[in-house]
Amino acid sequence: MKLYQRIAAIGVSVVAPFLLSTSSAQAQDNGLLSLLNGNSITLLCIPVGQAGQGNSVSGTQNINCSQSAGQTSTPPGQQGLTGYEVVPKNFDVLPQSLGVPFEADCPAGKKVTGGGIRWTGHSTDIGEHDNGPTNDSTGWVVNVFNTGNNTFSGTVYAICVNTGT
Repeated sequence: MKLYQRIAAIGVSVVAPFLLSTSSAQAQDNGLLSLLNGNSITLLCIPVGQAGQGNSVSGTQNINCSQSAGQTSTPPGQQGLTGYEVVPKNFDVLPQSLGVPFEADCPAGKKVTGGGIRWTGHSTDIGEHDNGPTNDSTGWVVNVFNTGNNTFSGTVYAICVNTGT
């Protein structure tokens, strides 16, 4: 067997169980977060030996693989990601404004997992930088600029969840 064929065979044997295990995830609401609640346990046994030019095998080889897995329930109070909520914050950017921060904050007890900005209208005079979570991860902040002579509107979004902590 040529080297590239061996590498391909090893790659397929490693990746296939992971791809096949995704069929056990159940998405009841067709949302991404619902996949986190699905059960998926993957066991993989890969025999490892010497392979390559000049190596030979003689006699009988026995390969044994014994694995087990189980699932435990999540303790109360540690339910992972729940309470998904998108928090919008509308804003106006005045003409000739540079580095103005706009922030969408999560409700108390929630943490931000993502966010972003959506502009109303389009112009090369407007834009954003430093688009990301706040230092304490309780909101999303975007610094915006407007080098033009018109006021522009937009919305900052924070994607918030309960973290169970």
